[in-house]
Amino acid sequence: MSSNARIKSLNLNYAKMGQAQLDGQGHQLWTVDVAPSTQVASSAYILSSYKDLVIAHAGAAGLQAYKLGTGVRAWNDFPNTDICPGGHAVATFNLTVAVDKIFMGPWGGTCVLAYHADTGKLAWVFNAPNGVTFDTKPLYLNGVVYASNSKLWALDAETGQVLAQAKDDLGDNTGTPLAFDPLQNQILHWGSTGMFAYKPLK
Repeated sequence: MSSNARIKSLNLNYAKMGQAQLDGQGHQLWTVDVAPSTQVASSAYILSSYKDLVIAHAGAAGLQAYKLGTGVRAWNDFPNTDICPGGHAVATFNLTVAVDKIFMGPWGGTCVLAYHADTGKLAWVFNAPNGVTFDTKPLYLNGVVYASNSKLWALDAETGQVLAQAKDDLGDNTGTPLAFDPLQNQILHWGSTGMFAYKPLK
């Protein structure tokens, strides 16, 4: 059966946190526990995919990857995502997988993190000089990662270097991710100070 015919599903309850894969008839193909029950209360759980991998983040249990067809652990080591220089940040509610990297802004952290999707190794860390947290999903577009923490930042996806910074005070993100409008070729940000639109760098 091809991977297109399979349905990925979450298996969540108070005693167990995991991920499961079902076939087209609803039969379970595999299941994996991704966090001990002692960590469930502090966990934010998200899933994404990359090539033949399922990428998961389970709060204190960290960023993880499993083979899509078997559920076998794909990385030798699961990286620690609590590395923002500006403060403690374990959970993340959003991540973006693009090209060969995973981009995330840990909840409560003042940084954007990038990991190599094939290995789980850290690629780069951008720590915001204004000391404000990144709480929404980064946007990847044509080799640039856009992230907002009351300022809109444009980061080189390969290195994390700052390519540009918007001067506007965007206020709180209100939990809304950045969006790309292809018709008008603009990046949209909805914050507590209003709606802003920017032309992408590329």
